[in-house]
Amino acid sequence: MGRRWTACVLILLLAAVLVLLSAPGGRAAPTQLQPAQQAPAPAEADPWETFHNAQYGYSMRYPAEWKAQVVFENPAGEPHIIRQRVAFRSAQQAQVEIDVWDRDPSMPMEQWFRAVENITSTVEINAAISGQDAYLRVEPGGCGVPTVYAAYVPFDDKVYKISHPNSGDLASLAAYDEMLRSFSLWAVDPETRSQSSLPDYLPRAPLT
Repeated sequence: MGRRWTACVLILLLAAVLVLLSAPGGRAAPTQLQPAQQAPAPAEADPWETFHNAQYGYSMRYPAEWKAQVVFENPAGEPHIIRQRVAFRSAQQAQVEIDVWDRDPSMPMEQWFRAVENITSTVEINAAISGQDAYLRVEPGGCGVPTVYAAYVPFDDKVYKISHPNSGDLASLAAYDEMLRSFSLWAVDPETRSQSSLPDYLPRAPLT
């Protein structure tokens, strides 16, 4: 009788365990594998840097691999003198320069071109840079002399000349174009200083 009672108890216990395991929530949920967390992608470095000139109140972006350097400065004195020249140079010897000239605001730019740059031909406004009327000239080269691109931005008692000699390097010419468009005069209203419009002067094929 005792053995039968023990067997019945074991059978009842086993049945109870089976019922508990089959009931909702009675079995352990299968382990779910969590997807591996990916590390955030590193931010791409900006391929351009910004040159700030607090002395003459302007800034301009330039390719990060280029080097910016103040080449020379002149003290205040006679008019029509370059007060400062800043050069931007690449490892491949591409170059862009910013010259800051003194200018009598009452002097018409046509007269200024004759007196300072010895340009006797007619020079007309054909661009807008940092919201200001500007002059973009292209002097063809030849016989080893590069074509010279030069933009003139008169503002108050200064003329900002941004020039680039080029012998056929379209990449550096495109960089010059972007630099011109980024030129910003701090004294100009913020909504205006970002407005630039240049004529279509970039060649479609390498220069010869």
